[in-house]
Amino acid sequence: MISISGELAAVPGGGKRYLATMASHGYEMGVGPAGGYAPHAHRNLVDVLFSPDGMVVLASSATVPLAGRLMVAPPGAWYDPKELGAFWFLKFYTDPARIGVPDKILVDDGSHDGPVSVAGGAFATDFRYVHPERSGRERRLTISLGPAGTRCEVRLDGEVVVTVVP
Repeated sequence: MISISGELAAVPGGGKRYLATMASHGYEMGVGPAGGYAPHAHRNLVDVLFSPDGMVVLASSATVPLAGRLMVAPPGAWYDPKELGAFWFLKFYTDPARIGVPDKILVDDGSHDGPVSVAGGAFATDFRYVHPERSGRERRLTISLGPAGTRCEVRLDGEVVVTVVP
């Protein structure tokens, strides 16, 4: 189980804390403090943010600000986190053809694979996950948010592999 506040307490002076990197695990995962972050997208990665304190996000795929506790942005989906509480993040590949150095996009170039989703409670979505060094091996990754929006789970092929709490 990952406690966002517990992990952030271990970071002297504040800032993000990486719990997994592409080099070590084949995905990025960590926690970050509340605050403002620059608008961006990742051309090759799905980007997931979970903030039990909530978030307000502007997205190129939406005409109004999106508010909730869990955000899922497909590759290329540009978003601007206007208000963001302390958070947990996960970034991973879904397409073996896109495996490479993550390509951060700082301007919305219209190259989205789909819309940004933001949920406040009782939400689940499935992806195929591809490990960058084990090409050809695809697995089903499910990200879910509990009804109260205070607990996030990640399942790999149906088995819970990560639980995140405030």
